[in-house]
Amino acid sequence: SCMWYAYCYAGSVRGVERVVRNMVQWTAPGGSCLLPVCDPDVLSKTRLPYRPPADSEDGRLEITAVIWNWIDEPSGRQHVGLVAPLIQHMRELFVPFFRRVDVLAYPAFKDDCLAVRSAIVATGRHGS
Repeated sequence: SCMWYAYCYAGSVRGVERVVRNMVQWTAPGGSCLLPVCDPDVLSKTRLPYRPPADSEDGRLEITAVIWNWIDEPSGRQHVGLVAPLIQHMRELFVPFFRRVDVLAYPAFKDDCLAVRSAIVATGRHGS
């Protein structure tokens, strides 16, 4: 597992994808991965389209992530330029390697500013 949105410090979507690849490699055949995911839809309080309808025949737009900052008001610590891929993109990273990949909601912590949190639970890693 990778807790507390630590993957958001990877610096880019490609960096986050490397983190997930490492998690997959570290998981034994038949094993499971748990990844609490930072949901950009919850952060932005809006629904971001992962693959919006194409405007032209030239290509397809994919919104894969948002960049966000967290300023801890009591301590003054700043976490700047964090990367949060959309949950659909994160889920797709696990799908080729696991028998089942679910996105599950779980309750927020007491006094948490987020109403709900989500986690990817990938089970049944395919053999290497």
